[in-house]
Amino acid sequence: MLLWSNIRVFGDRRTDAFARLPAWRRIQPARPSTRDLILLLQREAAGRDLNQMRN
Repeated sequence: MLLWSNIRVFGDRRTDAFARLPAWRRIQPARPSTRDLILLLQREAAGRDLNQMRN
């Protein structure tokens, strides 16, 4: 479900919404990794008031 959502939202490309890659990564990957997607989801969830969603 997470990978499918990535394709729907980001068009199966790595965008500026994801964290920068380390300097040792010379080749830019075409798509974000599952770890990138999970970190982005965590960052977005931390910025929201999740208690409000429970009611």
